[in-house]
Amino acid sequence: MTLIVATSKTPEFLYDVQKGIFQMKGRSIPENPKPFYGQISDILQQYLKNPANKTVFTFQLEYLNSTSVNGLNALLQLLNKLHQSGKEVSIQWLYEEGDDDMQEMGSRLQERVAFSFKISKG
Repeated sequence: MTLIVATSKTPEFLYDVQKGIFQMKGRSIPENPKPFYGQISDILQQYLKNPANKTVFTFQLEYLNSTSVNGLNALLQLLNKLHQSGKEVSIQWLYEEGDDDMQEMGSRLQERVAFSFKISKG
């Protein structure tokens, strides 16, 4: 597993391209999301060249600012491409009990994909 360490503005990102496992956890509040989400996008674009048969992406975010949503949308587009290529893709969106905002965000993002997207308390 490879780890991109969380900062005060960006979540941690843990991934294993061999196993098709990706995890993002923490707060995402960068003023400029391009450096962080661009790095994640680059990792996923490389992964798309030789993906595992099954890809699982877990999000456990405490908070997102509006600019981070654009970054997440870009990641979802890449995962949609992977799904369209015939690979199995699933997302697990975890939120804290009582965090209606993050539950709602998961629901809005779920509408943008054509593959398994589970929203649950984590």
